[in-house]
Amino acid sequence: MERSIITPLIFILSLLMTTVSSASIITNGMPTPGGNAFPFTTGAYDAGGRYQQIYSSELFDSSIIIDSIGFASSTDIEEVDRSVLYDVDIFFSTTSRAPNMFFEDNVDLNAHIGPDVARVFSGLLQTTLDGSSNSVFDLIFPTTNFQYNPDIGNLLVDIVFNADALLLTPGRNTSSFTVIHQSFPPLSGRIFQSFGVGTPAADSTSLYTQFTTVPEPSTLVLLFIGFLLLFYQRRRKQEYMG
Repeated sequence: MERSIITPLIFILSLLMTTVSSASIITNGMPTPGGNAFPFTTGAYDAGGRYQQIYSSELFDSSIIIDSIGFASSTDIEEVDRSVLYDVDIFFSTTSRAPNMFFEDNVDLNAHIGPDVARVFSGLLQTTLDGSSNSVFDLIFPTTNFQYNPDIGNLLVDIVFNADALLLTPGRNTSSFTVIHQSFPPLSGRIFQSFGVGTPAADSTSLYTQFTTVPEPSTLVLLFIGFLLLFYQRRRKQEYMG
């Protein structure tokens, strides 16, 4: 194979490797035995509720584009394959608040929201909660792409519940989700408000969370340019041999 073809092929392969590495999965720690019902319980107290969790910028190596957020049901309930319907709005934003600052400011949830706030999910999501492991992300919300830069601040996830979670299969009317083994200082923290009224409550528990990302647009542009270069080289060879 001629050098004129080998060179762009190597270039394309390197870009492909960059693209694959750019699409990644990020979690906020290690799962720990046990779980917590709030906020995704299928009980009757979550309609109108609001839940916020802050993720430290230290969890993210560089600027990313998030396209989904997921949570893992725990084995506490000892029931598997439970079908549940959720009706929520989810917002992402960059915040100056630290994960442990919820204990200092637990009155105004809107004060935690950053200027780049975006609604990334809205409406219904039906899923089957596995319940057989603490590390299976079985509640995954696909989101509109959100550009997050950890150099600017921490990541805030703000979830508003439009209705009670509805259990669609027979079983106990509750759900439990995996929490993480907290580090010190914590890399994530949460605050929640039942029914959307009253004083919000903060605690040291954080739900085990997964973010999936997509490649940066610049990576895709370079990949496209690489394919054009390869096509151009092949055309030149065919014209020369023709």
